[in-house]
Amino acid sequence: MRDFKYIFTDGLLSPKYRRSLLYAAICNKASMGAVLYGYDGTYFTSVLATKKWAEDYGEINAEGEYHFNSSDKSLSTSIVFVGELVGALSSSFLGDYFGRKGTFITACAMGVIGTILQTVMTGNLPIFVVGRMVLGICVGIMSNATPLYLSEILS
Repeated sequence: MRDFKYIFTDGLLSPKYRRSLLYAAICNKASMGAVLYGYDGTYFTSVLATKKWAEDYGEINAEGEYHFNSSDKSLSTSIVFVGELVGALSSSFLGDYFGRKGTFITACAMGVIGTILQTVMTGNLPIFVVGRMVLGICVGIMSNATPLYLSEILS
């Protein structure tokens, strides 16, 4: 059995290991920004296949069923990548101007705005597409700023 005296000092975690746990917690939370990249693309694919999606954003075809045409589907799927490009390219300027925390706050604000635009205006495809692009900007900023932030706090 391993002796854990080197971790505990008088029943409490020693300062060295408390600091390590703090850094691990910060890295865990900051890394969640990078998780956005995969999560957004994964969940949206399943949303497109639902009947509710076709009812909210689609048109009625000749058979009387709701149908979401392929050009609108392509636009709503791919516009997020345009936003990610804009976000990734603007991330360095935001980092220089606002600093890392300001960059994360800006990205989070963009994420909230994008989410609100996507959820509040149900049935309005142009507003939904704008919301997807704003959310893409958030993901692009976070994908670029997260590794830089992690390398700064760990050095």
